[in-house]
Amino acid sequence: MKRALVLSLICVLGLGFTGLAATLSGSWDTDVTIDPTKASFADAISLTSVLKVDYTVGDWTFGSVTSLTENGWSDQTFSAGGVLGAFALTSALDLDPAGLFDSWVTTAAVSIAGVSFGAEFKLDGTDAFLTLTGGGVAGDVTIDVKVTFGDAITAGCDLPFTGVTIDVGFPFCCADITSTIVFDCEGFDNICFKVAGIAIPNLPWVTLGAELCFTLQ
Repeated sequence: MKRALVLSLICVLGLGFTGLAATLSGSWDTDVTIDPTKASFADAISLTSVLKVDYTVGDWTFGSVTSLTENGWSDQTFSAGGVLGAFALTSALDLDPAGLFDSWVTTAAVSIAGVSFGAEFKLDGTDAFLTLTGGGVAGDVTIDVKVTFGDAITAGCDLPFTGVTIDVGFPFCCADITSTIVFDCEGFDNICFKVAGIAIPNLPWVTLGAELCFTLQ
């Protein structure tokens, strides 16, 4: 009776996974190094083993990465990524098996009317970081904006404004020009103009590039 119940549960789960088009995949890589010059056998062995498991169901993939060394369990990461409506989401949680929290990083991206927006939130120990990005193309001109909050110097889970980076790219004559302007929490930092792909007449295999930056100094 118990065996019939277990088989029934397995069949139900199998049918459920099939209906959801779920797949389970992964890999296990192990490297063992032996140093014969060591005095003891324990010191002579070096072990690195990484076990990766991915479970995909629908538009989502849930993953696990387990790292082992000769000293035991060294690192554990859980991740998830998929699509929610128009948003592409990812999240990764990194843990130290010794009982310590390493980091948690979550990203979101969406494209609306040809303009892409992105956000990344990172919690690292007691520090929090937030990065907002946006970009688009208008004809031959490309514009990218990046806004950052949080720094690794100030302790605590605060999100102070740290900087804005704006990139603009456009073709000019026979070369591509990129302009980058950077502001930090103290104001203007620098602006740079970079040109690449300048062709030399009669030497088509040679191209030149240059970069010019202006700072307050």
